[in-house]
Amino acid sequence: MEVPYTWRPTGWFQIGWSTDFPVDTVVSKRYFGEDIVLVRTGDGALHALDAYCAHMGAHLGVGGTVVGSCLHCPFHGWTWDMQGRNVEIPYADRPNRAVRIRTWEVHERNDMVLLWHHYDGIAPTWQVPDVFEELGEDVATRDYHPCH
Repeated sequence: MEVPYTWRPTGWFQIGWSTDFPVDTVVSKRYFGEDIVLVRTGDGALHALDAYCAHMGAHLGVGGTVVGSCLHCPFHGWTWDMQGRNVEIPYADRPNRAVRIRTWEVHERNDMVLLWHHYDGIAPTWQVPDVFEELGEDVATRDYHPCH
């Protein structure tokens, strides 16, 4: 029996603009059939993680908060770093190193926010080019106007 063709997206996909993700906020998105949260920490770096806490499955985009450079779950207060590792459990002496939240490759280029997706979970095989560098003198940054 032949398996019908299904679209399997691979590559960098724009999921928003840089201004859509303010510092110290948690923004929920749904792409590729997955719930994702995007977090811009105080240092300005943007991170993407699966939206569900690995402890009891609370949606981190609903009441989750940024604490320093970590994501705090609203349900039982577990805290996760931006690599998806548990770094604190408020009622325990040490974090649970056995559980993790999956992270996603996210990249900002020319005010666009792009998320990498490969249907087999493979890491990015190419980086997003900078249009100002690639197109040379034909396109200059002084000609660039932000979308907002």
